[in-house]
Amino acid sequence: MTGQKPKKARLLFVCTGNTCRSAMAETIFKRAVKERKLADRLQVVSAGLFANPGDEMSAGAKAALRTLGYPPRKHRAKRLTPAMAADARAMLVCMTAGHKARIPGRNVFTVAELTGGQDVGDPYGENLEVYLSAARYIEYSVDDVLLKAGELFDL
Repeated sequence: MTGQKPKKARLLFVCTGNTCRSAMAETIFKRAVKERKLADRLQVVSAGLFANPGDEMSAGAKAALRTLGYPPRKHRAKRLTPAMAADARAMLVCMTAGHKARIPGRNVFTVAELTGGQDVGDPYGENLEVYLSAARYIEYSVDDVLLKAGELFDL
């Protein structure tokens, strides 16, 4: 094991289709992890419980991120797999309690549990303001989510 780098911890955001909430969370947290100089220890990814693999981020999610100053990036939806959920070095952050209820295992939390707030509402098909509300709440969750990740993975 000498000379081998330890495996990065993984921060895995989960929603329904991986085109809105979890995709925005991935973008927002990638920046936060980079700014806090945690990128060498923490990988940020996202997935959906019922994602259609390969789907693009929704136009509303892209517009909300641009409005908040996040440059566009390529995103292709991924479906959450049992192996992803069972990874001992992963912390799963679900957008709702309903998402969490479908995922067995430990290190599974909701944004609401971590912030003391409420679930991140689904903006799919709604106007830009609804997407912005979800994105701003995800931004608000950054400190609480990274604090918990730090506790779990000794970051």
